Amino acid sequence: MSISMFFVSPQTPEEKKFNLPVCTEDVFKRVVLPAAERVGAQYVQLFETGIEILADDTSAISEELRCVANQIEADASDATLYILPRLKNLQWELERIFNYCPEAVLYIG
Repeated sequence: MSISMFFVSPQTPEEKKFNLPVCTEDVFKRVVLPAAERVGAQYVQLFETGIEILADDTSAISEELRCVANQIEADASDATLYILPRLKNLQWELERIFNYCPEAVLYIG
């Protein structure tokens, strides 16, 4: 299994094709989840079971992703640093999507 982000009800061909992989379930459990727990990132912890994201959630989730990435970087070994660009890309895509389509509903899980 893996964690990825996609549109719940895609409206365009581009939205239908959109699927942003974040990490495998194993990497989430070993690297991301412990960091999320340490910084109290409640939304990020829900990525394991899945969560629908609305535009109103973007600021909080972006901040959580930033904090989780900082925690991973502080704790990291070379084996875990590769996840940082993926978390930053997820943060960037969330903001980009809701800037052009504020009524979108995304799913991360």
